[in-house]
Amino acid sequence: MSRINISSGEISGGITLNDYDFMYIYDGGEANNTTVNASGYLRVSSGGVANSTTVRKYGSMFVYSGGVANSIAVNGGSNGFGYLGAEVYVYDGGIVNSTFVNYNGLMYVSHGGEANSTVVSNKGAVHVYDGGTVNSTIVRGSGNQGCLYIYSGATANSTTVMGQGALYVSGGGVANSTVLTDNVGVMHVSSGGVANSVIASRGCILYVFNGGTAYDVTISAFGVLGGFYWDEDRYWETIENGSAIVADNVVIVGSSMLVSGGGVASALKVTSTGNMLVYYGGVATSIFISYGGMHIFSGGLANSVFADWNGHLYISNGGVANSTVVKNSGYMCISSGGVAN
Repeated sequence: MSRINISSGEISGGITLNDYDFMYIYDGGEANNTTVNASGYLRVSSGGVANSTTVRKYGSMFVYSGGVANSIAVNGGSNGFGYLGAEVYVYDGGIVNSTFVNYNGLMYVSHGGEANSTVVSNKGAVHVYDGGTVNSTIVRGSGNQGCLYIYSGATANSTTVMGQGALYVSGGGVANSTVLTDNVGVMHVSSGGVANSVIASRGCILYVFNGGTAYDVTISAFGVLGGFYWDEDRYWETIENGSAIVADNVVIVGSSMLVSGGGVASALKVTSTGNMLVYYGGVATSIFISYGGMHIFSGGLANSVFADWNGHLYISNGGVANSTVVKNSGYMCISSGGVAN
């Protein structure tokens, strides 16, 4: 057990902190290549800087207001009976840059804290609380999911979710400019959560649950929207009817979306061989179709549909489309019992 103080003008290098060793980096101090092992503690205060730090299982690092940490590796572990977490805490005004959170590693970003260029992988997790911000985060997994949690009042900007990674946006949380790509990356937007500008492709899934909102969404090839999956008939089927409420500027590109059983979708663009299917109890509003298709089945309702430039609208028996416009090379087919107003 020891206490190491790094004060103004002092620079340390290659120190290892073990059982109840404490390192304090004060204003003007700098610590490089520090390793924090089990029950070791590293604290970065205002004006202090930590570079190239490794935090291992049961080790802890704290970055306080005005403190800066660059290049952190957070690696937990397992003893066969339970998980052994390594932890980094970023408090109000603290900043961490280029952090790798891996295998049961944990990072907590509190009010006013900021994490930039973070990679979360392989059972690692980052929790962002009220007033905390994460920028340019990559969340990924390979058999073991890396997770990013955005709670009420927290913000995630420019996040990439890939390879079985997961992003969770709780009520009051906001995610801006998210890309879901490459093998079952998942994003959950819960009631009261907001996602602005989302692109989902290549087997990734965007779930927007009742009361959650997604703006400016692009569903590209093999992407999935709103709790839907790709079945053998090559259409998206609902997992939870009525769970998806998706609003404003949704674009479906080369994929299919199904709305049914109380599901609501509004302000969508269907293009590039994309397809939208509206079944019994589903409602779609403000739809633009160009080089794509829309099919309204019995009990389905579509309001304000514009079919243009090879956009195809099909209305089956019992389906209803209100305020429909078809122009240029758009096409509408109304079956017996279908209604277009």
